[in-house]
Amino acid sequence: MVNKAFLLFEISICFCLNLSAQNTYSLRWKLHPTEKLKYKAVMSFVDIANFNSVAEDTVGITNLFKSPSKDSLTLEKQFDALLKINQSSREDHLNVLLFEEPKHVVNIEMSIKEETTLSNLLNITTQNSDAKEKVVIRGAVYDNGPIQSFFLRYDLRNVIALLFQLPDKPVKVGDSWPLDIHLISFDQNLKCDTSRKFNKVTLLKIEKQNNETVAVLKYDIDEYISGLFLSFLIREVKTVTNIHYDATAKFSIDKGRWISYKGTSTTHSTGAMAANNIKTYSLIPE
Repeated sequence: MVNKAFLLFEISICFCLNLSAQNTYSLRWKLHPTEKLKYKAVMSFVDIANFNSVAEDTVGITNLFKSPSKDSLTLEKQFDALLKINQSSREDHLNVLLFEEPKHVVNIEMSIKEETTLSNLLNITTQNSDAKEKVVIRGAVYDNGPIQSFFLRYDLRNVIALLFQLPDKPVKVGDSWPLDIHLISFDQNLKCDTSRKFNKVTLLKIEKQNNETVAVLKYDIDEYISGLFLSFLIREVKTVTNIHYDATAKFSIDKGRWISYKGTSTTHSTGAMAANNIKTYSLIPE
């Protein structure tokens, strides 16, 4: 009798655990009617080829700036060195504003303060508090997840999707869904022979943080193409492009907003569109 009661107890425990594992969660944006939700978006870019070139010539560049000479030739070399360093890496800070208008549509505006050409070139941030903000990306998602601004140019829509798109139906731990993105884009000049795409965001786990129910998400996206690039300007050239994106993010289910978001994109491309770079994306609540 004791063994039978114990067996029933074990079965009931397993049943409860199974029900818990099957709990579904709705990841929705939850903005109050007049709320202005703000984030700081930090986007960095490193051109690996240029960066490695600069790193190899660190001593030469250092000596160049130690030179007491201020003749025009030295100044020109110093400017070229600054330009090379600037081109190898860049970090942009964008102000992000989210607001609901009309109901169930979350508008997204990403803006930067307008800088002078020289400050952009040398990566110098001006201290002018009167500098005007310029919106560089404007889009929208529905509060239940999908992209609303389907008309955006693909590169802008990619940013909106990567940072703000949510699953359009309730999900449970272990579930995955795709994003509305296309990281690689070519025109009719590419004669593709091989292509593949992996596009998945997964709900890794549910955890409690400051008494909030928090969804931990893992992004795993990979696109690859190879083929011949055909153009009357250049001979046919074998072209291979691979872009991989991974990110980890935490979303407050109770409050309907990101707690944290950090992603990395790597691009390796040879042939007509040669590139080798790393981009990082992060969202910081304000």
